[in-house]
Amino acid sequence: MEDRRSAERLHIGKQAAIISPRLFARAIIRNISVSGACIELFSPVSLPESFRLRIPNYDTFPATLVWQNGLVAGLRFGDPIRDSAVATLAKTRRQPARALASE
Repeated sequence: MEDRRSAERLHIGKQAAIISPRLFARAIIRNISVSGACIELFSPVSLPESFRLRIPNYDTFPATLVWQNGLVAGLRFGDPIRDSAVATLAKTRRQPARALASE
């Protein structure tokens, strides 16, 4: 199987939120790169074509859904994020579950 990713992905296991006008869903970022990420949702939900990925205590990124298979989805960032941002996220520890609820 051919790997079509345009950039190396780093495994981070960090909590995040999917935000759109009609949706707020919690997820774990399995891996991330400058161009996109693979996430795992906490509960079954059909993701919209475009949304924002919020990473608590860090930033919010515009994203587009590339694929979804049940609770797992691949997304592409609207604009590539900096290598330094990916490195910072890879170094930070997981956020406790309450971090998303309080923001």
